[in-house]
Amino acid sequence: MITETRDYYTYTKPKLNVTKKHVSDIVSDIVEVDDFGNGYGEQLLCPVCREEYVHLSQCEFVSGEDAYVAWEGRGDAVFVNMWCEQGHFFRLRFGGHKGLAFLSIEIPKLK
Repeated sequence: MITETRDYYTYTKPKLNVTKKHVSDIVSDIVEVDDFGNGYGEQLLCPVCREEYVHLSQCEFVSGEDAYVAWEGRGDAVFVNMWCEQGHFFRLRFGGHKGLAFLSIEIPKLK
């Protein structure tokens, strides 16, 4: 665990063993345009292999307590764990920071 101090907040930030990808950098690689006209929205693809069959696994809400404990930002975070049928695991992270909302994709690093 890494301990850092920001202003008057002291917090411990876990060292994650993940590769982070910005959605804007790979959105064309992970989203399939809704060509079927079914109104579902855009189809999410696996960010590792572009497999179209991805599944929701578990959702987790983490309270940031305004102290940088849920993620790198100051507020709360929601994590959506997912997996594809080729065996890759990843998660979407929605993080709040001072009234702003951020989205990223986290992919576990292979050992």
